[in-house]
Amino acid sequence: MTMAISLPSRPQPPVRPSAVTDICDGRIFAVSGYVPAARPATWILSGLEGHLAVSCYVLIDGGHAMIIDTGLAAHRDEVGRSISWLLADCRRRELIMTRREPDAIINLPFLVKEVELDAVFCGGVLNPLDFFERVDQKSLESHVSAIAHASVEWAKPGSALPIGALSLEILRTTVVVLPKTHLYEQRTGTLFGSDTWGFLSQLGTSSLDIVTAWDERLSRGSIARYLRHKFDWLCGIDTSVIEADLALLKQYDIRRICSTYGGVIEGALLASRVIDETIEAVQLLSREPIVDRLKGFDRTIFEAAL
Repeated sequence: MTMAISLPSRPQPPVRPSAVTDICDGRIFAVSGYVPAARPATWILSGLEGHLAVSCYVLIDGGHAMIIDTGLAAHRDEVGRSISWLLADCRRRELIMTRREPDAIINLPFLVKEVELDAVFCGGVLNPLDFFERVDQKSLESHVSAIAHASVEWAKPGSALPIGALSLEILRTTVVVLPKTHLYEQRTGTLFGSDTWGFLSQLGTSSLDIVTAWDERLSRGSIARYLRHKFDWLCGIDTSVIEADLALLKQYDIRRICSTYGGVIEGALLASRVIDETIEAVQLLSREPIVDRLKGFDRTIFEAAL
C-alpha cells in the first residue's frame, strides 16, 4: 500500500495592489490614484473627461529601489501599501522628486517613516556664485528636514543615479513654474516628464491607461491648450530657448513618457511624435497674446506702488 506524502504548501506571494501597474518588465512600476477630471483644481485642464491619474513611479533592480515623487495626500494609504509591497525585497531604498511642490512631495514624511528611505534626492544646479539658487537650495533642505526629518542630496543636471543596472539621468528643463527636472532611465528608454505632459485623462480607474497609438489628445492643439493652462507664461514670448530645450530630448532613445499626471505614452515612434507636437504647440503659444494676470484687479493699486 502506497501512502501519499503531503508536502507543506509554499506560501503564495501577496496579491499585487490594484494601484500598481507594471510599466516595463518588472523594473518600472507606477503607483496611481485617480481624481475626477472635472475636479475644480488649478492644475487640471478644464474640459477633460473621466478621471486623471496621479502617479508616482518605482524603479527596481538588483535589490535597489528608486521612488519618483510621492502621489497625493488623498491617496496616502494606498501609496504606502503599494510601495511597501514593491519594496519588500529591496535592501536600498531611495526617492527623488521631479518638482519641489506639494503635489510631488506631500507624502514624503509618510514615506520616510513607512519605507525607511536611505536617501532623498533633488535635481538642481549647485553654483555657489548663484545667490538665488543657493537660497532655493537651503530653503528646500530646511523644508524637507522640517516636514520629514530627512536630509536632501543634490543631483546636478547631467549626472546619473544608479539603481542596480539601471541609470537615472537628471535633465534640467525650462518648461517649469517652479524648479523642476525631467528624469531619463537609459536602459529602458523611459522619460519621466513630471507635469510637462499631464493631460491624458481616462474613463476608468481600474488601471493606469497606457496609450500606444496616436489620437487627437496628443495633437499640438490639445498640448497647446494644456501648456497654456499650466504654463501661461509661454504666451507671447520668444520661445526659441524652450523649443531648443525640448528638441534636445530627441537625442535620447525615448521609448515611453511617464507623467505625474495622466496616462503613459508608450512606444518610441509615439514618444518622438509627441515631443515634435509639443515643440509645435510651444510655437503656437508664442504667437498668442501675453496672458494678462491682472485682469479683474484694480490696476491703479499696482501702478501706485511703482
